[in-house]
Amino acid sequence: LYHSRYSGFLSRRLLRRHCRRLGISRLIAFNAENAEIAVRARIDGAVALNVRGTKFSTDPRLAERYREAAAKCESLITNSANTALLIQKLGIAEKSRITIIHNGIELPPIEFSPRSKTVLYVGSIKKVKDPMTFVKACREVAGEDEEVRIVMAGDGDMKPLVERYIREHRLDGNFRLLGEVPYGEIPYKEASVFVNSSLRESSCNSLLEALSFGIPVVAADNPGNRDILSGLAHHRLVPVSDSTEMAAAIRFFLNAGPGLRKTIFEESRELIREHYSVSKMVDEYLDSF
Repeated sequence: LYHSRYSGFLSRRLLRRHCRRLGISRLIAFNAENAEIAVRARIDGAVALNVRGTKFSTDPRLAERYREAAAKCESLITNSANTALLIQKLGIAEKSRITIIHNGIELPPIEFSPRSKTVLYVGSIKKVKDPMTFVKACREVAGEDEEVRIVMAGDGDMKPLVERYIREHRLDGNFRLLGEVPYGEIPYKEASVFVNSSLRESSCNSLLEALSFGIPVVAADNPGNRDILSGLAHHRLVPVSDSTEMAAAIRFFLNAGPGLRKTIFEESRELIREHYSVSKMVDEYLDSF
């Protein structure tokens, strides 16, 4: 897409040209704007709108854009049952037009091994992720055990607030803020607990990645997290924005014995293998075509 005053015109022309030249018969548009461009380009094939995230559920203007785009597309694809329900509830599209295709996660070739006392947060450091609840929970845990280390991988407009809180409570020795790093540099192998504190989620990739490494998960009880963890027996959902309950759950997993940890390791990786594998995702996209 060209970011200029002529972006819409050029995008539509280029899109139509490439679809015809390459014989493309189906496009998947990954947001409302791309769906609008694809529909207005009048390509020869069908357009499917892929809805990711749940921001539209709290933004009426965005919801209306999705509603208008969906009406002109052949079908919709989303990556979670929760998002599909929100699409129906807000009148964006009816159930018969929605296909749920979960994100695909590679299963790393690792064996079970004991982990150090490391708590891992992976995600943007912004309001919707509620990083302050996570930091406050970790302050409680670190106050009882000086050996606990907290790693945050991600960036965002709330990072200065998090850094100030860490300084004010003299937690510099416990926290390590990595900033935004590529997947290969996220220290999943070091983590003994993974925490997701989000106010809302559709299908959290970093949570799925943590499960692929067999890490115990503590997650805020929003519909997206609940959807992923509902089939697992040993992970913990805690009330949204409740740092005390989050701290208690983190503490529980840090003190868990090797038997429970191995059970969680095997159960988590089996979930990814059966329901969130890359091959399963690819097959479901091909079926939708």
